[in-house]
Amino acid sequence: MAEFPFLVLEIGRDAAYVPVAAMAARTVAQQAGFGAKDAQAVSLAVEEGVANAAFLDFQDPRGRITVRMEQAGKGLQVTITSKGLPLDVEQLPGFDPDRAMRDGDAPGLGLLLMKGMMDRVRFEAEPGGARCITMLKYSPGPPLGEVRPFREPEPGFPAGSIDFTVRPLQPEEAESVALMAFRSHGGLMFSEHIYYPERIRAMNQSGEMASAVAVSPEHGVMGHGAVVFLAPESRVGELTYGIVDERFRRQGCATALARHLKDLSRGQGVLALYSFAVTHHAFSQKAALKQGFLESGLLLSASPGSRIRGGGDKDAPERIHNFILVKYLGKWRKETLYPPARHRDMIRRIYERFGLEADYAEAGSWTPPQEETRLVLFTDQIEGWLFMSVAQFGHDVVEQVRRCLEQARGNAVTSIVLVLPLGDPSTAVLCPEFEAMGFFFAGVGPDNNGRESLQLQYIHDSPTRYGEIQAASEFGQELKEYIRAQDPRPLP
Repeated sequence: MAEFPFLVLEIGRDAAYVPVAAMAARTVAQQAGFGAKDAQAVSLAVEEGVANAAFLDFQDPRGRITVRMEQAGKGLQVTITSKGLPLDVEQLPGFDPDRAMRDGDAPGLGLLLMKGMMDRVRFEAEPGGARCITMLKYSPGPPLGEVRPFREPEPGFPAGSIDFTVRPLQPEEAESVALMAFRSHGGLMFSEHIYYPERIRAMNQSGEMASAVAVSPEHGVMGHGAVVFLAPESRVGELTYGIVDERFRRQGCATALARHLKDLSRGQGVLALYSFAVTHHAFSQKAALKQGFLESGLLLSASPGSRIRGGGDKDAPERIHNFILVKYLGKWRKETLYPPARHRDMIRRIYERFGLEADYAEAGSWTPPQEETRLVLFTDQIEGWLFMSVAQFGHDVVEQVRRCLEQARGNAVTSIVLVLPLGDPSTAVLCPEFEAMGFFFAGVGPDNNGRESLQLQYIHDSPTRYGEIQAASEFGQELKEYIRAQDPRPLP
């Protein structure tokens, strides 16, 4: 996709222009290499978004709606911006394909309506009526079933017998990384981006991912690791996509790659790195602990059990749980934190393990916020999760969170995570109200911008067998038991 199409379309709020935006979206998607089905999905998503923007933007008959389509590292990104009333997802109808075919009209952009049409959705509502919906459709690639391991693994080499260097990935090495990922893990363990060379190259070019490889003159690419950022301006990244060719294990590749990426991130001003480690075995947890990462939380039912090789087996977990492990880089930005009284001791314990000394304060004479709530949402319908991050507390925050929760439950989202800023006294005061909805403690840690945050989770229609969760450290076990005690669900 070197010649990726680009489009910015500004239209009036008249419904007559909605088909124009939909047709333009279909054309751009086709030019980007999407097949007819995916191009139609993009077109319907844009039609839905623009129709609702036009419907809700009745404050100014001369209002404008902007549709922007461009390449993102992972594929085609669509951004719809407008002004109008805040988007009340509960009051909007769902997408009805029969109505779209019958009437040529497809209203109903709910917060999670993109399932089956787009891969990721982000919604932001700014004070004053500015609204922005960002949607992502992954770039097309060959089905995973068409990817073949290039040969059977050869006998391994003695430990420490190969000289290698670690350096940034070169574009021409992306195919070797993709093949290595498939040979090592099949089509199940990692996010699918790692299986497509074009996506690897695009994400590195856009800055969404910084890849490093372990290479030797004789053997070529031996291992890969990366730091992935949720947004270009992120101050915190995820250490992920760690893969070492089976033939070259015990050479020290994983340790060298992690050290290189930590040093690179520190030099670029990244405040912290985090890593997700599965709980159905302790190996990945031990690897992260060895690199200086420490447990800060536990996310239950984070992704489908099919992500594990053999996930269809009766002994595999129904959904995958992940410990969150964090590594702070450089000097910590000391904050005054307002932990909820119920979790104060555990929160203090987590930060003390990192050697971080925070000022812990009481909410005191708390005044309810008068501003409008600002929620930032990230969702993946395929994986079945939703993150709700409170960027700004408002007078209606409890109601907004409740509505998003109900919408997510209605769309069969399993794992719903609420992220609350610990530097705001509203977190300490309002946490009991969120827990009354069924949210419970998941952990703490830096958010995308490096602010310390409390994470609460809500699990919909997915059992948790805590006895099967393996922890690699004593504190990991302690954290698991603490979360088990907070979980309000009847446990199997």
